[in-house]
Amino acid sequence: MANKRLSKEKQTLVLMALCEGIPIRAAARMFKVGKNAIHRLICETGEAFADYIDANFRDLPCSRIEMDEQWQYVGCHAGRLPKDDKTERGDYWLWCCIDADTKLVFSHKVGKRDW
Repeated sequence: MANKRLSKEKQTLVLMALCEGIPIRAAARMFKVGKNAIHRLICETGEAFADYIDANFRDLPCSRIEMDEQWQYVGCHAGRLPKDDKTERGDYWLWCCIDADTKLVFSHKVGKRDW
């Protein structure tokens, strides 16, 4: 199969649907695209956004900063994983820094709490 790119319009619609909370599989059915195409779009958008944040979020005039964390699990809870499981499943955390006045999220980190 040829390596086709989604049009900019379809990319925008897919991302808007995902931001509204529509699951990836449902978005794939709605827009008649593959799940892998949506995964690739999410990765490319994330990389572009990281570059944008790195280039533009400098010397911000933040007077109050809130730090927050959110727990999530991928695949299954960490307690149910076999001891020798080396996959990227289990408990994950999102840490973010938020400007309390504008609600701007200017930094974040996703990972395991394994320190």
